[in-house]
Amino acid sequence: MARAVHALLYTAELKTKGYEVSLLFDGAGTEWAMALLNPEHKLNPLYQKLQNAGVVQIVCDYCSNAFGVREKLQAEKIVLTAEFEGHPSLVKWLERGYVPIVL
Repeated sequence: MARAVHALLYTAELKTKGYEVSLLFDGAGTEWAMALLNPEHKLNPLYQKLQNAGVVQIVCDYCSNAFGVREKLQAEKIVLTAEFEGHPSLVKWLERGYVPIVL
């Protein structure tokens, strides 16, 4: 829970201060991508605020399958990313000048 809270808080702070920010769900974090969609989850309001603010959400295709949430995420119209061996590309973001924050 602490990792999810901090990921959302850091994303919100960066977005509020005008930074271009994306939120990447990888590994077991793909389960959070699913959980945060639940309107009854206590972090859903902050998650929805970020979505409404235009924060890009990236979810690992490979990991979503490994953690058993791929089909549920696809049913929710969540785009899954598989740019490098089934996972999102880290290099793509580094080349765009992003600084990864890993929690």
